[in-house]
Amino acid sequence: MPLLLDINQASEELSMSPSKITRLVNDGILPKPVYIGGCKRFKKSDLDRWVEKLSESGTEQPKNKRGRPRLGI
Repeated sequence: MPLLLDINQASEELSMSPSKITRLVNDGILPKPVYIGGCKRFKKSDLDRWVEKLSESGTEQPKNKRGRPRLGI
């Protein structure tokens, strides 16, 4: 497995869609990628650490919910 992953490889590694990964990065939940020659790459070690931390603390909740609020009816 490579040390640096593109968005599609990170998507497969985390079993999430690329858009979900982008949203989590923008919300500050996932580690930010590094840019090499204009290409966005995720460090596999950062993603592994994030998954390990997530499994220790339970589920990660986003800071800001997106979308319309739902009625509790």
